[in-house]
Amino acid sequence: MNSFLLNAKPLTYDESTHKLLKILGAQNFLKQGIQLLILNTKDEKIKLKLNENLKEPDILQFEELLIPIYQKYLTQNDMDELIKFYETPTGKKIIKLELLVWDNSNGLDEKQLEMLRKKIFKEHMTVEDIMLVNIFLESRVEKKYLNVEPFISLEAEKVGREYIIKKLQETSGLQK
Repeated sequence: MNSFLLNAKPLTYDESTHKLLKILGAQNFLKQGIQLLILNTKDEKIKLKLNENLKEPDILQFEELLIPIYQKYLTQNDMDELIKFYETPTGKKIIKLELLVWDNSNGLDEKQLEMLRKKIFKEHMTVEDIMLVNIFLESRVEKKYLNVEPFISLEAEKVGREYIIKKLQETSGLQK
């Protein structure tokens, strides 16, 4: 085994959480939320201020708000196991495909979203990818993650919305 790997310092709980958030694309979801907010704003003056002030959100500040949410539901060991899988070629592919689904999901209901997800995954996943995903889906950590992910998403969405509103108020002087 490589001596560098033997001497590598293990990540702290917060470092593992940051790494998982980065792998899962937390910054992309915040940026997309901001884009949807701008798109759905009717008032042109407010839309202009949003475009000027919310183009580049402070991702690290947003991630700091997400850390307690993820740590509420996942242990460091859980996160490290998720990181291991999502750093594999198949794991990276899944993340890219989920972002592709998200990018194309505006205005879709649950049934349409699931049909879109199946279509995109069918077009891009190999037989080997599917086998690896099926094995991963049976792992303890993925079963746990699938159970807690809806709660994480709800809390993260609320925090994201509050973060965007706060940043908007700070940068443009607008009120709720």
